[in-house]
Amino acid sequence: LYYTDLNDRIFYSLGFNIPGFKIFDVVNFELEYCRDTSAYSDEGLYGPTPSPAPQEYNENGGPPIKRDQVRWSAYIKKSILDGRVSFIGQCARDHKKIDFYYYLKSDMSLCETLPTGQDWWWAFKTEFNF
Repeated sequence: LYYTDLNDRIFYSLGFNIPGFKIFDVVNFELEYCRDTSAYSDEGLYGPTPSPAPQEYNENGGPPIKRDQVRWSAYIKKSILDGRVSFIGQCARDHKKIDFYYYLKSDMSLCETLPTGQDWWWAFKTEFNF
């Protein structure tokens, strides 16, 4: 239950900001690649070595989860009123876990919530600065 190839452990990432051309304050894109396709279970951190192995683990009892190798994020921010109010939009495919409470193991999600290429999330936020 360990990586036999160093390349399975290496994450390659690239992030960049592009000009907002006075329309947006921040426009950011990020990409990440990892060759490993396991389900990324954290179960081994909280007790004995998991069984079955994380590569075969599916906490819902379904078929094994094969994790997509590419993660991404897109983020924009626009501020108005001298930066006192901001509007932020983001969509991403990242390492999100739901109901991840460190103090109660029974409420933890041990596998990533977004394992496949079709899984992603979005958010729109408003920020007020006083």
